[in-house]
Amino acid sequence: MLRTTFLAAVLAFTADAAPLPQARANALRDQFETRQRETKTWSANFTQTVAMPGMREPVVSTGTLSYRAPEQLRLDFTKPADEFVLALGDQLFVQKAGKKPALKSLSGDNAGKPFQSLLGLLRGKPVEEEAFYTAEVSREAGRYIVVLTRKADASGRMPKRITNSIDVESLEVREVIVELPNGGTLTYRFDEIARNRPLDATRFAAPAIR
Repeated sequence: MLRTTFLAAVLAFTADAAPLPQARANALRDQFETRQRETKTWSANFTQTVAMPGMREPVVSTGTLSYRAPEQLRLDFTKPADEFVLALGDQLFVQKAGKKPALKSLSGDNAGKPFQSLLGLLRGKPVEEEAFYTAEVSREAGRYIVVLTRKADASGRMPKRITNSIDVESLEVREVIVELPNGGTLTYRFDEIARNRPLDATRFAAPAIR
């Protein structure tokens, strides 16, 4: 069984997307995981789209993402401004504009699940357990599409489906979409990607929460 190596998302699978042979999918998995484990830093601009039941229209946010191996992740939002999310180990700091940072658990709070998946993706070490998902890899229009689908006997608290869109040439993740248990979706699109470049260590300092 192909292990759940790639994380995140729900993507409508088009009819002309041809599944990769198992041997090719396994080789791609190993290549991707090895590259991610060798990554010390990773940064990109992102566009985040949140669509939830009852919302009149999706909420679109933009910002920058910064990752330092093995467990530091920061998202700084430019829209809305003055907001950030910072993961340090299992600590998750969430800063909303005009408010003090809130401290949550990356693994224990539902708010931490998407960021836990992002960290797993960037580390090349998935947090989703393969026993609870089936995986399929296909190639479509210059991208590998990796779809993880929750099994019928898995916990209903897990994402229904997780998909990554990965550039064929660079093996960079370009889009991550998560179909949430409540019927909503969370989408990230990345550009201006930089790998193994120096990052400002002060950006990963824990904020005061009192």
